[in-house]
Amino acid sequence: MKRFSCSDDQLSRSSQLVQDLSSDGTSNDDGGQCKRIRLSRFLLLPNQCEMSRASSAQARRREQESSRLMSMLPLEIIGKCLSFMHTSKSRYALCSTCRDFNRLCNKQKMLRELDIEGDDSDTDGTRGIIIETDSKNAAFERLVPYARAGNLSALHMMGSIRCYCFDDVEGGVKIFRRAMSLGHVRSAYSLGLILRDSSEEEATSALEYAASKNFAPAIQELISAEEMKQKYGEPSAEQLKQHFDPPCLTRLLSKTFLEETDCLQSRSHCWNTQCGRWAYKLNSCEKSSVPGDEPDDGSLLCIDSIINDIHGFNSSIDEHNFEFNNPACSTPKVLRTSRMKMCSRCRKAKYCSKFCQVFDWRSGRHKRTCISA
Repeated sequence: MKRFSCSDDQLSRSSQLVQDLSSDGTSNDDGGQCKRIRLSRFLLLPNQCEMSRASSAQARRREQESSRLMSMLPLEIIGKCLSFMHTSKSRYALCSTCRDFNRLCNKQKMLRELDIEGDDSDTDGTRGIIIETDSKNAAFERLVPYARAGNLSALHMMGSIRCYCFDDVEGGVKIFRRAMSLGHVRSAYSLGLILRDSSEEEATSALEYAASKNFAPAIQELISAEEMKQKYGEPSAEQLKQHFDPPCLTRLLSKTFLEETDCLQSRSHCWNTQCGRWAYKLNSCEKSSVPGDEPDDGSLLCIDSIINDIHGFNSSIDEHNFEFNNPACSTPKVLRTSRMKMCSRCRKAKYCSKFCQVFDWRSGRHKRTCISA
């Protein structure tokens, strides 16, 4: 502890000041009160001064934290206004503004409405909810709070991660079915692609639902190329890009596919670089076992509890009576992602869907390399 020394002359003057103020303190005049205040400040030790300054700073911070806006408007009104700020960039700005805004940003409605996919200018996935360094476990766990709040994009991403990162097609199909029942078109399309070989009727029902919502990739799967051209023309590659999965999700699926080198011989990846889907090759009869492929029950929450604990939504398409709503319909014993479709000209390029093949051709990438057999 630091020691402070003073001379005899300073001590005598301090003692005299104390005596003077003690005598003045018995009176009720203002002078004695002022001297008493001066004495209290004069006799404060250095650590007491620091404590006084710290308490004053805390009081100022409390004043700043209690915004006038929060005292003038109900939190429900403020939350409703903030719910229109859907981008991840806006969310970061709100969470960093003050504690009240941070609490509001984590409410169920905000998590449900937040755009976690990234905006149209996000070509490399840097503005999406899944960051580049995320593992499949970390990405799945990051999406859980949004899915529980009813964010349908989060459900779709979780279903894709289960199918293509964990090779848990059954779990992914459960999530896709739930998202589709809540009206998510992209999940219906993904479900149709995955079940194309395992359950043709359910796959067709899912694709028909997505097509009824004018989702171009689903329409492409159901009608011929000539009919597609007559009805919708020939959109450019840039126009087709808007229908692909979020770049942050595609990056994670592709990264996981390349990291699991033991399975590369038994799997085929979609040739479209904007797509992250893969499938088992025709001569591969069983799933390859990858160490650590199954998630830890302690780190990944139960899928059933997640899809059954979604706030703010009721099923919107039960009345259509799709096959997955039929109690007599059971999940196939062997459930795998559907095989890739091969280019009929070169018989080398493989695609998960007609839409990916059309995009790869119109972008010029496959057109330059495709050679007749």
